[in-house]
Amino acid sequence: MPTLHSKLQTRTMVRSSKGKSGPALFAVSAFIPVLLSGCEVYGTAVSQESISATLAQPTPTPPIRQTDTQGNFLPFQTTFPNRWNTNNDGTEYEPCTAVAETTVSSFGALPSTVRDVAVANFQTARGCRWYFGPSRTPSISQSVGNAPPITEYKERLATTFYWFPDQQFRGRTVAIGSLGPDVCTTFVRSGNANITSSYSDLNRPTPPLPTLCAKALEFTRATIDKMPP
Repeated sequence: MPTLHSKLQTRTMVRSSKGKSGPALFAVSAFIPVLLSGCEVYGTAVSQESISATLAQPTPTPPIRQTDTQGNFLPFQTTFPNRWNTNNDGTEYEPCTAVAETTVSSFGALPSTVRDVAVANFQTARGCRWYFGPSRTPSISQSVGNAPPITEYKERLATTFYWFPDQQFRGRTVAIGSLGPDVCTTFVRSGNANITSSYSDLNRPTPPLPTLCAKALEFTRATIDKMPP
């Protein structure tokens, strides 16, 4: 095998077309493969098929959260990965696990009819609804959503809700409002969120609104001690 010394000699003996001595381009080009052939390559060759198979492997999907912050399971299996999200993380309170079945039954609703109030992923409202029978009316519900403090909240929705005078339960303000003749809702502040409790009755004739609000207030009173301030 030619040595590096012999190759250098060959390069210096090459002459140009004008008869002058000097390195020729082809001599340099011929010399490069000789140097490269002396390099050793370490490692194991990976086939194109192996690379393609690795890239084609699916990314594991993380499990969908099914428990509150205390580890209590929801009374149903949610399919929404972002049921808990930045629109309702103002309080750790989870109505679906905090409201006892005995409380639900005491209002005439059936615990077995529990449903998630969310109808889409990343929805603001996080909570549950319970129905009084197969007809799904009347119903009670409780949900959480990030919102301004109650006074500011009422100002923003002054023309949307019909507001009744606030009441005080356990030293906490409870706002009372209605979006229509068949539903009444209360609002309690918890952290940076408002917890809403509603009583709805779509039957006809509809009970008087004060009757619906009285039931919503009873539901609120029965659960307010579990709501973080």
